[in-house]
Amino acid sequence: MSASDSQQLPPVAKAGGPFDRDDTDFVIRTSDRVEFSVLSSILKLASPIFAHMFEFPQPPGSLTSKPCVDVVEDSTIMDSCLRICYPVPNPDIGSLSDLSKVLAAGLKYEAPAVIHAARNILIQPRFIDTDPLQVFATACKLGLEKEAQVAAEAAVIKKLVRSMSDSSVVLDCVSAGQYLRLLRLDSTSEVKSDGTHVVHVEKVAPFCRDHSSILETCSTEGATSSTLCPLADTPDPSADLIIKARDGVDFYVHRYVINLASPSFLGLLIEEKHPEGSIPVYHAQETSAVMDALLRYCYPFRRLKFTDADSFVRMLSVMHKYRFVTIDDLLHDYWTTFAEQSPFRFYFVAIAHALEGKARTCAFLFARSSSSQVSELVNLYAPELEWVSALSYRRLIAYARACRAAASNIVTTFKPALPLEQFDKRGDLPPFFPFKFKPSDLPKYIEEKLAIQPSGKALTNSLIALRQSLKSCQDFVLPCDDDGPGEHRLERDFVLDLMFVAIVAPAVPQAFDDSRPAIATGRRLEITEALQKYGEAVDKRVLQVCHPPFDAMIAESRKTE
Repeated sequence: MSASDSQQLPPVAKAGGPFDRDDTDFVIRTSDRVEFSVLSSILKLASPIFAHMFEFPQPPGSLTSKPCVDVVEDSTIMDSCLRICYPVPNPDIGSLSDLSKVLAAGLKYEAPAVIHAARNILIQPRFIDTDPLQVFATACKLGLEKEAQVAAEAAVIKKLVRSMSDSSVVLDCVSAGQYLRLLRLDSTSEVKSDGTHVVHVEKVAPFCRDHSSILETCSTEGATSSTLCPLADTPDPSADLIIKARDGVDFYVHRYVINLASPSFLGLLIEEKHPEGSIPVYHAQETSAVMDALLRYCYPFRRLKFTDADSFVRMLSVMHKYRFVTIDDLLHDYWTTFAEQSPFRFYFVAIAHALEGKARTCAFLFARSSSSQVSELVNLYAPELEWVSALSYRRLIAYARACRAAASNIVTTFKPALPLEQFDKRGDLPPFFPFKFKPSDLPKYIEEKLAIQPSGKALTNSLIALRQSLKSCQDFVLPCDDDGPGEHRLERDFVLDLMFVAIVAPAVPQAFDDSRPAIATGRRLEITEALQKYGEAVDKRVLQVCHPPFDAMIAESRKTE
């Protein structure tokens, strides 16, 4: 530390009793430069981390000649932790924010007494009754399953979950998977005849899952090869290092080649101690199958073909972890295929791997799919929800709803050019027709279709199919003034087309500029192209919906790792 740096630091202060005694043998200095004089014998019993710390020589403190160690916790948090460890009354921790920090410190220092005391305080009525969602967030963040369940149940009973808005930030620190399970728990709640609430926690628990193990569920079985590449278990005189897979298979590789593919790779492996002059050995956490697939992106071997999404995600995650520059080759070969098949899942894959452009595309594809219906959202799940923050889930849902609203607004913005009630001749179609329909129901029909899927192409196909069904249904009668049966069918088709024109024309008038003479003379209209333009107008509205800020979601998701 330079002289100028030391002059800028605040003066060191001495902690209050009992941490100001002279008959102690160690000093803990906090981030706000308060020194706590402690007995190492007490803290050795309280924390194996402290016990290990005391085994190594430490420089003296500023106010004493006793050994001193600096910690990142501030004096308020350290005071609470030490009082729980000492034979003195436990501290009164007044805020959830401080309690969360005390719990985090207890877990960090592996101090059972601190963890036990703080967990008990966390679910006391003063916290669980006043802010169960914040308690839930704290418990999830620290991996406390029992407390997360208690808080989740309290939040559901108080109807706080269903009242959360898309802009609620209290749960942004939990994973998207934990957030989804909270939403699912809310859907399981019921009120009995006597007024008591029943919440079925067992249907959604556990809330806290080890997201580091999720990768193990995504094997490389979809990337098959009858044999491993020539590097496996084949000593090569030119190789200057060995990478040993988790299942014991050795890969004889070249440091120069590996460093070209990833300058960070070897630094993230565990190097085995070896006699001078012998070939270095690095231990990897991955199996030989995964390592084989990875090394094929370093050497001029035939690359494995990924036939399922799980194997592709597994390889993408490994290449992202080791920062392989050839990850772009993998994305180029497979991303579009798998992302178009499952945009919901690959939206979260993109967020987890900081692929902003691909996240944007997946969000758009998902928002225009039928899977993004509000009623269906709680049923959708992907393993990658455990990797990213709830913020990314909330904003995807908000974006999908905004796209639906933008699409549906085309009906309310452009009123029918003619009153459709004048086409109503009968109340409904015959029983064999799949739905009841009146011409005046057409706007509602369009809104319902867009609520299911805000896609102009899908809407156009539905309207064309509806038109054909109505034209082929003999019992669907529209008013007309003809005399003969042949004339009747021609006139009815014209009136039926006119009904669709009344809906479409206000939104896309340019599609009918050449049709006005036909309408005036009573000639048959061809409106398939107009319906297509109507669908394009819907898609244009959806495209104008602003995407969520992906950089914020990526940053928040990294905090959950």
